[in-house]
Amino acid sequence: MNIEHKEKEIWYLDSGCSHHIIGDRSSFETLDEEFPSHVELGDNKRVEIKGRGDVAIHSNEGNKKCIHNVFYSPNIGQSLLSVGQMMKKGYKLIFDNAQYKIYNMKTNQKVAVVKMSSNNICPFNMKSLHNVAMRSEHIDDSQLLHLRYKHLNFNGLQLL
Repeated sequence: MNIEHKEKEIWYLDSGCSHHIIGDRSSFETLDEEFPSHVELGDNKRVEIKGRGDVAIHSNEGNKKCIHNVFYSPNIGQSLLSVGQMMKKGYKLIFDNAQYKIYNMKTNQKVAVVKMSSNNICPFNMKSLHNVAMRSEHIDDSQLLHLRYKHLNFNGLQLL
């Protein structure tokens, strides 16, 4: 891993990870330390889990989002997002053209696009998250004229 990616807000998408996991205790908003467990890494090494909780993510605009049920292990150097957990929470992930796209399946809205770095990993900078319009509507011209002419009835609008 390049040193350029070692930041607190950087998470890595991991398809082999069964749960979201982070090694920085100060990132937790709530932490249940009565949750002792272990996870097995890809090299068959077992890592102790010291708790589970919610991690608050703050965007550049100051918006706060939470990632729930994140495991805490002081032996983990990077923050990992589990593909399986994201799918269970209603997100669709598409890998294409050296990037991945995350969609909210309920709204079919694109949440993020993350490009692959030079060392073939996809660092997801949580600070880059921003609010987007959740709803927009189109008012047709007749409705707009109705409002502009102080609620003139539609027969009157046709006459005009």
